Amino acid sequence: MGAGVAAQAQTVGTAGVPTGFGLAGGVLALSASGSYGPERNPPADTTRYDGSGSVLVGFGDPVAGLGVQGGINLTSFRDFGESGYLSLGVHKMFQTSEAGVYSVALNVSHLEPWGDADRLDPGVSLVGSYLTSFGERLAMVSLGAATDTNDARDVEAVFGFGVGLTDTLGVSLGQVGERTVVGLTVAPAMLGGNSLSVSVNHNHDTGDNMLVVDLGRAFSLGRK
Repeated sequence: MGAGVAAQAQTVGTAGVPTGFGLAGGVLALSASGSYGPERNPPADTTRYDGSGSVLVGFGDPVAGLGVQGGINLTSFRDFGESGYLSLGVHKMFQTSEAGVYSVALNVSHLEPWGDADRLDPGVSLVGSYLTSFGERLAMVSLGAATDTNDARDVEAVFGFGVGLTDTLGVSLGQVGERTVVGLTVAPAMLGGNSLSVSVNHNHDTGDNMLVVDLGRAFSLGRK
C-alpha cells in the first residue's frame, strides 16, 4: 500500500453496504446489530426494535491465494437462536500498488436457514472495492450486484463510498437497490478495539426508513 495509505490508520467503511473485502485467515469477527424500522413480516405497517448478530471466521490468504470466510448469523434477538442461517464467501485481493488496494468478494447467505429465516432462498452478492488515499484522507469505493438484499431475491446494484475523516471517524454514502444508506463509523479508544457504525436507510420504493446500529469486534486466533 502506498505511503499515503500506510501513513494513515484512519477508520473507513461503508455502513450498511457490502464491500469486496473479507476476513483474513485466523481472524474471528463478532457483531451485534440493533434496528428500528418496519416489521419484517406482516403486518407491514408496524415498526419495532429488533436485533441480530453474527460470528464469522476467516481462512486462507487473500493476497497469495484466496480468502475464505464462513459464519453463523442470527436474524432476531426476540427469540434468541430460533431464527438464522449460515453464510459462506471467498475474496481475493488481486492487486496492491502504491495507489491503493483492490479486492473482490463473492458471498452466499441464507444457507441452511432455520426458523423465520427459512422463508427466504439463498442470496448471492458479488462486490469489488478499492481502498486508496487522496491527500491525507483514506477513501473506499465499492461497486457490485446482489440478490441477498431483498426478500424477492431480485438482482440489485450495490454502490458505496466511504471517507476516513480521522483515525477514529469515517462517513459513508451508499445505494443498495432502492435503498439509500447514510452511515457513520467510529472506533474510539473508549470502545477498546470495537467499532461502532450507525446507518440510516431510506427505501425509495416503499418510503420506509430504518435506523441500524452495529457493534463489531475482530480477534486474531493465532498465537503471538
